[in-house]
Amino acid sequence: MTQPAKPHRFSPLAVEAMTDAQKRAAEQILA
Repeated sequence: MTQPAKPHRFSPLAVEAMTDAQKRAAEQILA
């Protein structure tokens, strides 16, 4: 998943957690 270039409303840690969750979800879908 591509991360938004613009600064996010959420904290960096929250953004990283969200992207990590999206990556895991994508892996489950592709698996």
